[in-house]
Amino acid sequence: MNEHFRSRALLEQHFDIAFAAPDGIKKLRELILTLAMQGKLVPQDPSDQPASELLKEIEAETRRLVKAGKIREPKPLPEIKPEERPYELPVSWAWIRLGQVSDYNGRKNSTSGEIADDTWLLDLEDIEKETSRVIYRAKYSERLSKSTKSTFQKGDVLYGKLRPYLNKVVVADTDGVCTTEIIPIVPSSAIDSQFLRWLMKRPAFLTYVDSLMYGVKMPRLGTDDAVKSIHPLPPLVEQQRIVARIDQLMARCDELEKLRAECEEKRLNVHISALNRLFEAQGNDDFTNAWHFINRHFGELYSVKANVTELRKAILQLGVMGKLVPQDPIDQPASELLKEIEAEKRRLVKEGKIKTQKPLPKIKSEDLPFELPKGWIWMRLASLSSTIDYGTSQKTIDDSSKVPVYRMGNIVDGNLVSSGMKYIDQTIDDLPRLYLHKNDILFNRTAFRGI
Repeated sequence: MNEHFRSRALLEQHFDIAFAAPDGIKKLRELILTLAMQGKLVPQDPSDQPASELLKEIEAETRRLVKAGKIREPKPLPEIKPEERPYELPVSWAWIRLGQVSDYNGRKNSTSGEIADDTWLLDLEDIEKETSRVIYRAKYSERLSKSTKSTFQKGDVLYGKLRPYLNKVVVADTDGVCTTEIIPIVPSSAIDSQFLRWLMKRPAFLTYVDSLMYGVKMPRLGTDDAVKSIHPLPPLVEQQRIVARIDQLMARCDELEKLRAECEEKRLNVHISALNRLFEAQGNDDFTNAWHFINRHFGELYSVKANVTELRKAILQLGVMGKLVPQDPIDQPASELLKEIEAEKRRLVKEGKIKTQKPLPKIKSEDLPFELPKGWIWMRLASLSSTIDYGTSQKTIDDSSKVPVYRMGNIVDGNLVSSGMKYIDQTIDDLPRLYLHKNDILFNRTAFRGI
């Protein structure tokens, strides 16, 4: 079995398993591009003009244009060393730098007065990340601005250099203008526009870009790094065969994604129905039957992360509804516990340890969200606590010899973490009243997404 047929068998195998894995289809797309750029997606044809001959023709044409004064002499690119070549190419292919086969940022800029109102204006936000689908086409009249725009022509490859890890690469199907964060790349006669697009979306190039972005707050791929980037180049007609095969396989991936989305929607509907059965269960038998259904289908229902999140919420909700464990009639009723708490508060007030609480409003029947089990009662949070206080409003410092202060970022997933700790002085008025004690509960009262 030759390399091409082995790769085809490998792909078919991955189509079978990609559907089940959480990121299987994404990995499958990456595999398709990796095999394509190694010459393993379509067979080579010995009658194709080798890439090396294409490069010679480009070099000869460039010398002619320079001699005729039509273009400037390009800066020489460094030779590709053997250690820079990540793998062996088919005999008719060649390793090239991007600048050898294209003019990076090769179109002129235009100012607002030079752009017609009905001109296509492409912005980064119009391109869907990863898929590179153009999700909106705006006319220049919709987004009038005085900033300079880059022009592009049909067949140019439009590359999003800002945050390039978002993987936004488009082939222009008509002329237009774009913001300067999108780079028009003008392909030479040696490279097909669509093939160049896939070259710049392949995993190896994204890895190269990521290696340059580390620690950059507003990451952009620099012109010099782009022009010097290394790529495999097949014969031109093979490029076109590869593009056709990639498009065919990517369409199959699209179908898989659509089917998976439909399955996940059905799974979500079953999941919601199953949870509703738990919430609406009347008596232990109904609840047990509803839970047995979830238990039997647990692996299928909760292979989706979103469903797991909802299940966690449901478990907590069932717990406070009294449906998670059976009630025992010999347990002391909550009303008796509340009387003990009130007596303890009166004692602490008398001893001067806490202040007298303001009277709490009565809980109205229309405020009750659901019926409680016998022995439970509704109450307000202040009824259960000795005190409820805001934290300190004093300005914190970085001096670790002072009193540590837990802030919003120090509460993560219900746990206290000590990273990024700040401090206050021991002499401020808030202390010692706000010193924490064992079993105190800390609660973020404003929205926070964690560290």
